[in-house]
Amino acid sequence: MQKLLFIHIPKTGGSTFRQHLRKVYGKDEVYFIYTHEAQERHLQEAINSHAPAISGHINWHAIASSGVLDYKPFLFTFIRRPQDQVISHFMHKRRGHKWSDRNQLTDDFRQFMATDWSKNWQSCVLSGLPRGQYHEPNVDELQEMALRHLQQLDLCAGTDQLPQAVQWMKHHFAWKRMPLEDRNVSEKSHLVEVLHEVFDKQLKELNRADHALYRYSKAKMKKAWDELPFWKRW
Repeated sequence: MQKLLFIHIPKTGGSTFRQHLRKVYGKDEVYFIYTHEAQERHLQEAINSHAPAISGHINWHAIASSGVLDYKPFLFTFIRRPQDQVISHFMHKRRGHKWSDRNQLTDDFRQFMATDWSKNWQSCVLSGLPRGQYHEPNVDELQEMALRHLQQLDLCAGTDQLPQAVQWMKHHFAWKRMPLEDRNVSEKSHLVEVLHEVFDKQLKELNRADHALYRYSKAKMKKAWDELPFWKRW
């Protein structure tokens, strides 16, 4: 049986799909890799285990250097609209933080935008570079590297297309019908709205490579969905 390898890029909404895998296969039947240490070794152990699915914050460098591609797992990821991904990353890193007013929030976010966390993080994960070298290439080089690897995946989608992706995989893997439960409950939505209002244009420019990945993923999922027979869409 072909194993499913889910590349869970942080702050893309992957917790929803990760939990769905636990429901589909059973909580002890998914091999989770959520550490940055020794990812190659963990991937080798996972591919040799009985687990039918692997899920983790795994970058392409670890996947390629571990040798698991020789086993031809089913590779899947999804790409989030970059502005949403960056703001979600900011809120995660500032969890529990309180801002007394709008200016304090926006000043804090401007400081965050000056860090590497706010720039093409999804492309970095898929670039094939070790974590410490993520931002060495220029944006065009990074985009080309990441897209080349994204094109090798069996399926990719935009985060907003996750229901269609799950339905597609339900038929591909003969999963039982189970509801997809959204685990990404937005906290402090009013703060998120402020950040989108003020910084949306700047974030789009800072994340040109990620936008290319997002467009490609959306188009690939749409094509897969359009080719799915109508009766399999329900």
